[in-house]
This record gives sequence, structure tokens and C-alpha cells, in this order.
Amino acid sequence: MPGAARMAPTTVKGDSCLAIGPTPDEFVCDSPASHMVRESTVWSEAPPEGTSEQCPVECGTMPLGFWRTMRLNKFFNMLLMAATSREPDFLFRLQGLFDASTDIDGCLDIAVVLGFFSNSTWMLDIADLAVSDRKAIHVPQIRMPATSPASFTAEIMSALDVDVELTLTFPDFMLEFLGRSKHDVVLHCYDVSDGLVSNISPWAACQSIEGIWHTSVVVFGKEFYWSSVVRFEKPRETVWGDPTKEIAMGSTWFREDEFVRFIVKELHPVFTKEAYDVLSFNCNHCCDRLCMWLTGNHVPDKFLHQAQNIMEEESIEFFRPMIQRLSGV
Repeated sequence: MPGAARMAPTTVKGDSCLAIGPTPDEFVCDSPASHMVRESTVWSEAPPEGTSEQCPVECGTMPLGFWRTMRLNKFFNMLLMAATSREPDFLFRLQGLFDASTDIDGCLDIAVVLGFFSNSTWMLDIADLAVSDRKAIHVPQIRMPATSPASFTAEIMSALDVDVELTLTFPDFMLEFLGRSKHDVVLHCYDVSDGLVSNISPWAACQSIEGIWHTSVVVFGKEFYWSSVVRFEKPRETVWGDPTKEIAMGSTWFREDEFVRFIVKELHPVFTKEAYDVLSFNCNHCCDRLCMWLTGNHVPDKFLHQAQNIMEEESIEFFRPMIQRLSGV
């Protein structure tokens, strides 16, 4: 539970613990050996002039189909992120569309999928997108804003040479049209009392309390948690060691740079050292926001609402000093 359990440094010590930096393009550590992870370089829409079938020299020769695929991916990623910024559950509703398919393999006609996209994006203005999204791509044959969702779908299929008879599954659509693969999301749960609370809760005349929980989110090969600011380390190398338990939270189709941007823009202003409260606003609430953005799933109630459960007990004042000491704040 406590977002700064056992240790709450105001600055990062050593090379392993890094804070999510002040800009969405970087991870920043105050160590001299700090690592910066920049947003991924994205291919240009078309081959460099005069090279037709080639990408930059160091990447070797690519067929023209490669550039068509990159153009397709860039366009649909632009639509996806624009739609998600307006409708945070857009990607989860898209997946639900496939889940509701009556096809035995879960396939949908591409026209249905593009119609879903068009209903949320046909009024987007490419001039506005170019200002807000440095990866925005203008396809001259596709008017943005369009005159209607139907016209937007028709122009996309024509301009991007989409097979009108194509049917595909959700993973196939995400791979072929957006160039994305899914990443597992796991909740690491630590009883920061090391079992002490579960042993003394009966003696304290209250319900059986399993533990005082700190949680973190493991995704993209990193473990993210809140301690003064949102930080990350290599999984299992935090000050809490090995987790008491691990819970699979599902998977995400978002990319790491998008996740970092969400943390910097949306969470940094909210999850500050000053806002931390050991019972009512802690690391579990931060992890809930992370998991909801990544997967659409809340963390289990016993972690998210454990403070309310403890506060309902007559012995709350017995537990509060212990929690405070364990949290290090």
C-alpha cells in the first residue's frame, strides 16, 4: 500500500532507480550515469527521393510494400492516439468489437473495423493534428475532416489500398494496420509488514487483515511504482525485493513511449510527494491508474480499498503508527 514503503527518497540514489523525467521523451536519473530513453525513431512516409525501393542506407534495401505498410501503420496510429485522447476507452471498445464477433475465429470484416474508427475520427482536422502530434501524417487523398464517417472509410480504403474483402482477428489488425504487439501487465504486491499485521490483527480485535500492501506495475521489462514521484527499476530489484504475490492484470497494446507520456502529462501533476497519504492516496491508487490506462482493469479491491477496511476497524489508531513507520513518510 504505502507508495514509499520502507524508503522514501526525495532524490534517486545510485544507477538503478530512475524517475520518470520532466519531459515525456525521456527517463531521467540524477545519477551521473543516468540513462535517457528517447521516443522511438519513426520511418518517414515514403522512400527518400531517388531511392524508390530503399530506406536509409544502414537499413538495407526494402521492397515498396514496406513503405506502404509503414504509411498504413503511421496513419492508423495517428487515428488511434487521437481517438484515445478524446475517448480513453477507445482501444478497449475496439477490442470488445472483435470479442463480440460471431465468427468462430473472432474475425471481423475490415469495413466494420474501419467504420468503428471513422465514427470517432471522421471530424479530425489534419491541420490540428499536425500541431499536437509530431508523427501526424497527411495523405492527400483522404480529406480530414471528412464529410461523413462513410466517406472517410471509403477514402481510407481507396487511398491506402485496403482489400475490401479482408477479414482479420484483433491481433492481426493491430499488427498489420498499426504495427503493434501486446505486452503482459503484472501487478507486484508486497506486504510491507512482512506478515506482522496478519499475525497481530486477531489480537487487535479486528477482522483478519492479510497485510499492508505496496503495489507496483511490471510492463515493458520495468517495474513502475510511486515513491515521491513515479519511478521505475528492473523487476525484483526494488527495495522491496521479491513480491509477496503477483497478479496478471491482462495485456496492453500501447507502446512504452505512449505510457511514459501518459505518466508525465497525467500522473506527475497528481501523484506528488505532497499529495501522498498513507491511507487514502497511496501507491495502490497510482497503480490503479496505471493498470486502467494500460489494460482497462482496476487493481483488486483488497489493495485499492484496504485503507477503508482498516479505517472501519475500532483499532485504526493502533495500525496507523505502524503503517506510517513502514511507509517511511
